[in-house]
Amino acid sequence: MSVGGKNSHKHRTEPTGSRHALLLDVVARRRAQPGGDSMLALLLEQRDEDGKAPTDRHLRAQLVALLVAGHDTSAASLAWAFERLARHPAVHARLREGDPAYLDAVVMEVLRVRPALTIAPRRLLEPVRIAGRTLPAGIHVAACLWLALRREDLWPEAAVFRPERWLAGPPPNPMSWIPFGGGVRRCAGAPFAEMEMREVLRAAADLTIRPVRPEPERARRSALVVTPHRGGEVLVG
Repeated sequence: MSVGGKNSHKHRTEPTGSRHALLLDVVARRRAQPGGDSMLALLLEQRDEDGKAPTDRHLRAQLVALLVAGHDTSAASLAWAFERLARHPAVHARLREGDPAYLDAVVMEVLRVRPALTIAPRRLLEPVRIAGRTLPAGIHVAACLWLALRREDLWPEAAVFRPERWLAGPPPNPMSWIPFGGGVRRCAGAPFAEMEMREVLRAAADLTIRPVRPEPERARRSALVVTPHRGGEVLVG
């Protein structure tokens, strides 16, 4: 079977017409009745460096990202998780023991070694000097997530899928683990995406899976998302 990412399609990220009005109406109703434990309630509590609350337009953009963009990235990450587990039976066997800490380590290692996105673009609001170069305000720069998560000085044996790195030895610098980007614009859906992966992998821990073919799957770009080029094919049972 193919567990995800094979037939992803490019989605619109800007709602128009009735969809635009619908989302703004949801935001307005939640502003009028704050509280609760929804993702929108959490977003409404955000404040920038000046203490200002997010605008309706900002909240609408965040909701679109959660409702639309999050599906492809989550599917790609789960596809990579099954692709990696099928080729690392010792990791899968340990996952069956039900250790929550090891489950977390597997999720973090999948996202490190196979991030769903390659870059995190940002527009500079003021000039900055990076690596000896002065960059002016107004231009776009992009941190390469894929390369940053493969730096040998930050991740010894960076190409190796080894969840144990999160449990033994000096802990990795959390600022180096950026599959969801970083800073104040880190992906709002990151906690939900990690929870999805934990729950799916916990439910699938007792399955017997093996790869369809012995060679690992290459990374393939599908719109903005990086997926296994065959979709994460595994045999179950």
